[in-house]
Amino acid sequence: MMKRLLCLMMAVLFLLPAVSLADGNAAWYYEDGVYRTNTYLNPQKAPLKMRLATRSGPSTNYDELGSYFKKGHELTVISRAFDERNGIWWLQVEFTYGSSLRRAYTGLKRVDIDINTVQEDAALYFATVSAETIPYYGPGTHYAPHKNPVEYGTEGMIYAFENGWVQFEFYEEHNKRYRRVWMPAGCLRWTTHVTY
Repeated sequence: MMKRLLCLMMAVLFLLPAVSLADGNAAWYYEDGVYRTNTYLNPQKAPLKMRLATRSGPSTNYDELGSYFKKGHELTVISRAFDERNGIWWLQVEFTYGSSLRRAYTGLKRVDIDINTVQEDAALYFATVSAETIPYYGPGTHYAPHKNPVEYGTEGMIYAFENGWVQFEFYEEHNKRYRRVWMPAGCLRWTTHVTY
């Protein structure tokens, strides 16, 4: 419990203006000559073409999160990612279910949007979890929490930064699936930038 509280306190600290880049774990990244704190810049609204089936990441290799809503329901499209294994685009979408916000991935065929207008995901940093914590469905405690914590020492990659939180991808050996979740930036350490 104390570790989780510490993680949330660290997340609040990362919301303060940045004054130094000496710390490799500051909640920002460098892209195209610009230091950014938020990765996804142009979310847009779009209606569903069919029922919303979701996963935590952009492929059937990620854990299933559930199905929601019907054709015509409007949601927010955050980003896109190409699934090379299946040859299709996936969208990261945001919606409210019950009383909480959620972010998840769904196949492009389910959403009425021009894929060329959507920002593409990219792996940014290799990272390791430095304090066990409960992850969330989005960047903040106003999003729904996941049931199971991410354990100390878990290794993976950071895909996004937003308001002191990071989108973290890792592999769960026990269920042979990848997961993407959101965690306070203070609960991870990263130093190595992903290069292609």
